[in-house]
Amino acid sequence: MSKVKINHLISYNLFCNSKKFKLSSYLEKDTTKTYEEFFDFLVKRKIEPPSEEYFEKVKAKVLETKIKNEEIEENFKPLELIEESTKIVEAVLPKKEKTKPKRKRVRRKKNSENDQL
Repeated sequence: MSKVKINHLISYNLFCNSKKFKLSSYLEKDTTKTYEEFFDFLVKRKIEPPSEEYFEKVKAKVLETKIKNEEIEENFKPLELIEESTKIVEAVLPKKEKTKPKRKRVRRKKNSENDQL
């Protein structure tokens, strides 16, 4: 761990909110990261690192979800392909006759000659 004055570092919570940083997504990319590597990563960027307990809790949750996802993938079996010999029957629906759209009503223009009479 490098020696840096902790007083001059940005708060970890403020950093997470402003940069939308999530420790869980950071650890999902590489679960072999240690707290010391994470500590150095943040201190180089002048950010106050969280406690080691918090890091270990998040890492345990990430590993747990990763194991669950792997189990789900192992249990998932792709659908077997349907043999080519089977035929697909298409239902034929009766076609609807096309109807002409209704004609819009047009106002008759008043003739100025007929109005005057």
